[in-house]
Amino acid sequence: MAARKDSYPAASPQLDWASATLGFAFMCGLIGDGWSHAHYISDSYFTPAHAIFFSAFTLLAAITLVTGIRNRRRGYPWSRMLPRGYALSFWATLLFFPGIPADLTWHLIMGPEKSLAVLLSPTHLYLATCIAIMMTGPLRAALAAPPRPKLTSQLPMLISVCAFFMLLEFFTQYAFAFDAGFSRAMAPVGYNDIDRSGNMAQIVNVFYRQIEGLFAVFVHAILIAGIVVFLARSFRLAFGAFTLLFTIGIGTMAAMTANDPTTYLVNLSDGLLTGVIADFLYMIMRPMNALVAFRAFATAVPAIHFALFWLLEAAIAGGTWWQPNLILGCIVIPAFIGLLLSVIASPSPQAPISTA
Repeated sequence: MAARKDSYPAASPQLDWASATLGFAFMCGLIGDGWSHAHYISDSYFTPAHAIFFSAFTLLAAITLVTGIRNRRRGYPWSRMLPRGYALSFWATLLFFPGIPADLTWHLIMGPEKSLAVLLSPTHLYLATCIAIMMTGPLRAALAAPPRPKLTSQLPMLISVCAFFMLLEFFTQYAFAFDAGFSRAMAPVGYNDIDRSGNMAQIVNVFYRQIEGLFAVFVHAILIAGIVVFLARSFRLAFGAFTLLFTIGIGTMAAMTANDPTTYLVNLSDGLLTGVIADFLYMIMRPMNALVAFRAFATAVPAIHFALFWLLEAAIAGGTWWQPNLILGCIVIPAFIGLLLSVIASPSPQAPISTA
């Protein structure tokens, strides 16, 4: 039966699950590779982490391309040869391949990247953009589909968002500094009497340690608030969605960067508790139905996340060397970030809150 040129292939749960699962597997391999480099385990290409993310990418690319070509042979035009939401995935897959020789050429010209340059290399950012578009096919498909009220039917979309969240955190890992010295055990020398000592070296050290921490808090607040605002603005989520997202998203990045079990436990617990509380708030406040509730929800979740972090630092890590004013500011400013992003997402009472 010939396909209509003005139609799309039917939505495919199999394609949704394959894209979501392989995108998540790719990110697990990438974070595993990051962990091995961060802990000086291996610089070889022949590692389990490389095998995971190369295999996941190859399968994802093959499924996307084969599905598109098969539908093209059935008569669908190039612009509609995949189900709704997946056209960008097809073109991103094709655009990924020229990035490989471009990256190798960049290495030959500029030399191998080291440290933070790995995350900021133009060719790496190009490849990451292609991967991000490929792995978010289930998200775009869900945006184009009728509402799916059950958690099981939302899982491909949520896994896709989780993988994208992990990718954002991976490429901003220099700002994921929750293992970089908040605990009292990692306090800089002389921080207690810094005002009386007059030691300029100590003053500068404390100042820049605090700047590093503030930078981490604010960048992470933007990521957390951005994900919350986008999901609350776009979907009617089932209970458990935020728990899944934050537990896995924050927990995996903490596993990559943490240098001790206590730091990992603080961050994993923070992600889990933030997700559970966000799910309960979403169920009670119903931010998809009212603009005030939407603004309040977007304000509350980032603030709760960082309030929990400081409480867990006290309960698990033995407290922090940061002063109360800094701690409170690191709760209030994330709340303002969430509020601001909610205003940007829905600037007027007439703007619809939920569309899927």
